[in-house]
Amino acid sequence: MTLDEFTQWLARSGAACIADNAPHLLAADDVLGAWRVVAYLARGGSAEVYRVVRPADGQVGALKIARHPENPECTARFAREAELLQRLAGDGFPHLLDQGAHDRRPWIVLDLLRPFTLPRTDKAVAACAIEVARALDRLHREGYVHRDVKPTNLLTRDGTTPILVDLGFAKTFSDEPAAPTVIDSVSIEQTHYRGVGTPGYAAPEQFMDRAVSPATDIHALGVLLDACFRGNPPRCWQAIIRRCTSSLPRQRYDSMAAFVRAVETRHVVRRRWCLAGAAAALLLVGALAYEGVVFAVERYEDIKSRVFVRADAAPGGDGTAERPFNSISNALAAVPWFGTVHVGPGRYRECPIVEKCLTLVADEGPEKTILDGSGEKTSVVTFRSGATGSLLDGFTVTGGLGTFMPGSEKDSTDYDFVGGGVFCCVATTIRDCHIVGNGRRRIREGEPDPKRLGYSINTDERTTSGGGLYVYSNQERDGTNRMEVTVSVQNCTISNNFAWAVGGGVVVSGRNVALFLNASSVVDNASDGFVGGRLGGLALQDHAYAEVNACTFARNEGQQIGAPGGVDAEGTRLAVAKSRIEGGLRRGNLYRIISADAASLRNFKAFAPPGP
Repeated sequence: MTLDEFTQWLARSGAACIADNAPHLLAADDVLGAWRVVAYLARGGSAEVYRVVRPADGQVGALKIARHPENPECTARFAREAELLQRLAGDGFPHLLDQGAHDRRPWIVLDLLRPFTLPRTDKAVAACAIEVARALDRLHREGYVHRDVKPTNLLTRDGTTPILVDLGFAKTFSDEPAAPTVIDSVSIEQTHYRGVGTPGYAAPEQFMDRAVSPATDIHALGVLLDACFRGNPPRCWQAIIRRCTSSLPRQRYDSMAAFVRAVETRHVVRRRWCLAGAAAALLLVGALAYEGVVFAVERYEDIKSRVFVRADAAPGGDGTAERPFNSISNALAAVPWFGTVHVGPGRYRECPIVEKCLTLVADEGPEKTILDGSGEKTSVVTFRSGATGSLLDGFTVTGGLGTFMPGSEKDSTDYDFVGGGVFCCVATTIRDCHIVGNGRRRIREGEPDPKRLGYSINTDERTTSGGGLYVYSNQERDGTNRMEVTVSVQNCTISNNFAWAVGGGVVVSGRNVALFLNASSVVDNASDGFVGGRLGGLALQDHAYAEVNACTFARNEGQQIGAPGGVDAEGTRLAVAKSRIEGGLRRGNLYRIISADAASLRNFKAFAPPGP
């Protein structure tokens, strides 16, 4: 690979490289120790990378030099990486060739490696996964977690074997996060999120500033496997990936050895499953070999587990890329369990109900792919029994009224509509979505104040709770802390949603329910009319648990965040970190927050409710 090819790969990988117009730290022919600078390669957040050569013997290397020597953490990363590379000398990691300092800037020289291309076939992915797992296992045995396993941190010497690089962010198991501030009544002031790890690959505990463990790297390794198959892994890999990427660390593989065993035996269960069908086929066609049947079955399922939808497609499609379905409902009916539905751009006036473990991905993102409930009396997207582990990725969700549920502690003829945009009663991940304009607010003629409708509301015309998102479980397990429903919301916008009772933006309700809200915005939602409006942003009810991290809450009518108070708030728990909350926070409604980081509490001024 030439230098030009290498720099082009750096640009494609997302690294800030030659297009960066900022002055470089070094120039060609500069000498650092025994090394002479040949060319500038790339710039990252904490270092610049140069191609160097050692004139004495012609040895070529990659020199990393610190950009911010005044930052103790930056210099500590260099020292940590050099120390680890010395201890881990051998296959699986770069070779440390030299280290030193230049103008008080620490630098290290590594052997110059080539870019690694992610494998796509079953055997190649397995070989890659095992090699990365073995490297991580060596790192874990030294007491460190990598914390940033991703494709751009894999290089190679021979073109086939991956080498794990960038150990500067590694952290010891004993490096516990700072103890949270335990409080009785609290609100949050402005702050900004600066997490360690790459969004999409980082485990939830990294966003939450919790203690890391080998399970943290196992999560990233699972996402890496999914990337190898472009989000459409074969059946034999799906259970492995799903276990690796569980939001709860204890549910992932307990060691790299256990992960490697799962990879090595990935076909065993599959072949047993196919045994009955293969035996029947052999009775009919004696000359057909069993392995051939297994291959044929797996090949067929590889084709059918990935279906396509286009809004402008002609009727009668079969779900292939050449003849896509013209509706998401047809795709959901046709795709097998653990399949992927690729949705093309357009406005889809339908309300899909997901009852399988599926990935629904908008190929061109939320700006171009809209799920429009059109005011129907249902949630725009519903995840029900059977959909555990599903993913909703890259949609705009709008125009929903909510799922039809009997009203609690009301007349038997009264009903609630909950979850105008999305309703989840199983473990689900929602990523890169815009949940906007749900929970219709229909104002009848003659109503003087649309913001204070009181009890004059006809509940069959508008969302009662959770205008944007409603997370729910009715499962009771008294005496246990087991989470039956875990929903992760990442990099989403939840805005301009409405509920007349509780939680204009989000409601989390029920025992054994957990919501992890990361790097998202909850703004311009409203909850008004019922007892003056309760919790326009986020509401917790009946023992629910939520963690909010690196989020923004702003301009939500009603209180912003917390437990609504009264019997609904029993047993609720809320942890907040690195978030920015603006606007009205009524005193006394945040007592259920169990912890918050010091930065989130800084300069807080309590908001007093207006007088009569």
